[in-house]
Amino acid sequence: MAPAAPLPNTTSLSPAATESQRPQAPQPVRTLLVLGGIGLAPPALTEALEHDGEVVVVGTTTSPVQAIELAQTLQPDVVLVDQLLGLASGTIVARHIHGDVEHTEIVLRTPWPDADRHDAERAGVFATVDVADPAAVVATTIAAAGREARRAAQSAAGPRRMS
Repeated sequence: MAPAAPLPNTTSLSPAATESQRPQAPQPVRTLLVLGGIGLAPPALTEALEHDGEVVVVGTTTSPVQAIELAQTLQPDVVLVDQLLGLASGTIVARHIHGDVEHTEIVLRTPWPDADRHDAERAGVFATVDVADPAAVVATTIAAAGREARRAAQSAAGPRRMS
């Protein structure tokens, strides 16, 4: 009879992680698009932003009034607002959304990002992007804004209690 194989050393092994302990894949940044007809058309912009899976478009509108209502209803992480919205200013729409929807970040898409930056910051805009920027740059900016929105929401919620 052959000697039994030695038992493995398990003193340095960690227990298997439970579902709540396993790192979860980051959720895509929920984004509302408020477009004024500059840059890519809505379907093309949506497809380009959703290309890598980090951004998901939850709604699109060209109406400033509907944008404010959709932001309140959908509670997106980020709202991408065009500066040129017909007779309305994207900066004013951003100010309304920022005041009405807690923990939502705004990205302003404008033909004049440097010139609009001061007013945009005063309106609570997270960042300005140029309408000529590639969709990948806009998606990266939206993703950064989404991370900030989630960080702010978590810090506002306070520490979680274990029960």
